[in-house]
Amino acid sequence: MENTMHFIGKLTVYLGLIMVVAGLAFGFSAMATDADSSAIQWIGLVPFGFLLLLTGTVMTQLSRPK
Repeated sequence: MENTMHFIGKLTVYLGLIMVVAGLAFGFSAMATDADSSAIQWIGLVPFGFLLLLTGTVMTQLSRPK
């Protein structure tokens, strides 16, 4: 059980990191091209990605393999 939770936590960290980086990169590039509605959608991914990143970090720390 602990190894599965640790694996899911690592996967959640990576998914959150990808969401944050993609949201910032595509959001700010959309703002540079005056695509405001697209920029809002992309930058809206950042808080959800940060939430996944934090959740994954807590999961990996609570289920650390011994």
